[in-house]
Order: sequence, then C-alpha cells, then structure tokens
Amino acid sequence: NCVGSGRFGWGYLANRALWHNKVKVCSYGELFREGDTIGVLLDMDAGTLAFRRNGKDLGVAVEGLTGELYPAFALYNRDDQLRLLPA
Repeated sequence: NCVGSGRFGWGYLANRALWHNKVKVCSYGELFREGDTIGVLLDMDAGTLAFRRNGKDLGVAVEGLTGELYPAFALYNRDDQLRLLPA
C-alpha cells in the first residue's frame, strides 16, 4: 500500500494527485520531481493539512483533521531520496 491508501491516510503524490482511502480525491498542487523541496504544513488548531513546493504555498489540501496524526513518506524508485529539514 502507498501513502493515502488507508481510510486514515492522506497522500500528495508527484503526479498532482491527492489520495485518501485508495481513491484519488482530486488534482492538487503542482507536479514535483527530483530536486524539488516539498513542505508539509499541519495546523491542528485549524484541522488542516497543506503543502508547499519549493517554498510556494499550494493551499489547503485537507480539512477537518482531528486526533493523533503520524507522518509517513513513500519512495517508489531505487534512487529516490528523502531529507527531513527543520521548520
């Protein structure tokens, strides 16, 4: 399974898709590729999840979030890399 395939998960994929519960919910954001920086903004006071690509705000992707949340990342290709940067 990939990020966004479960009923409690949300995923922003490189092909401009927002996934939830094994369904492409909508087109979202911008296509991202090697060298891009994707920022994740979780606001639990507002219950929202938003993303940035190379510093550009892509807007709110998900609303109505509550409870405990856990980050997850999926890499698909042999040479894919992930770096976590401080906020």
